[in-house]
Amino acid sequence: MLKKILVALDGSENSEKSIPWVRRYAAPASSKVVLFRAVPLEASGSHGHLQKVEEAREYLQRFERQVNYMGIPCSTAVRTGPPAESILAAAEEEDADLVMMSTRGGSPVERWLMGGVTEQVLRLSPRPVLVVRSRMALPHQARVRRIVVPLDGSRLAEAAIPWARKLARLLKSKLVFLHVLNKGLAGLQSGAMENYDALKKRILPLCAELRVEGTRAALLLHHGDPADRIVRFPDRHDLVLTTTHGFGGFKRWVFGSVAEKLIHASEVPVLVYKTPAQAREKAGRQEAAS
Repeated sequence: MLKKILVALDGSENSEKSIPWVRRYAAPASSKVVLFRAVPLEASGSHGHLQKVEEAREYLQRFERQVNYMGIPCSTAVRTGPPAESILAAAEEEDADLVMMSTRGGSPVERWLMGGVTEQVLRLSPRPVLVVRSRMALPHQARVRRIVVPLDGSRLAEAAIPWARKLARLLKSKLVFLHVLNKGLAGLQSGAMENYDALKKRILPLCAELRVEGTRAALLLHHGDPADRIVRFPDRHDLVLTTTHGFGGFKRWVFGSVAEKLIHASEVPVLVYKTPAQAREKAGRQEAAS
């Protein structure tokens, strides 16, 4: 995994804030990095358009030298077309294991707008997408200390665990499975505690198995608003790995809104894992049978 990472840039200072983070995820895996930029489609063959394509190549080459200087093999790619579609197509062509992007996030005014490039890629990409807020400061420590995996008790949220497990081994990070008991909305009377008890029966044996393999792992229970607690839990040396598809629609707190809040407000990078269709179907059958 992580043999190749596609880093999407758009020429802005915001997008370039993802470059310093490349070493943190590419170096441990000896990954190859592809720096990518999309050029908006204009009249075919026009001099102005060809000039913009050449400028995009020159722009990427500046950062290619920077990444190569880190000791990471790097290449560049330019495509013509809408940014989100071009990023997805380039990730497919390059057979990238991960797409890395930056986003502003941060304040109620700077909303992660519907239709924005990052939002479109997150919704449509079949590959994991690592989102780094442009205001996020890169820690001096080179390694990822913990990978925090929020679990809502659904089987589909747990479908990301095999990928998280491999990533933790690769990055030599501790795995922390975090469950937040939302007393305000779900309430203990509605089965929230039973949901957590069932989760413990599945996750605690897994933690023991991981420790035998040499990966530190733990299941933690917090109380309060899920999005708020998940945002506040990690420290600057961590990575949050989540999914946008919790099972059961709005009955499950991992679904959609929590992932969106994480990307807006988290002080650490957020890796959004898209569960494969086969795994979603399996999780749905398990959920229905439980």
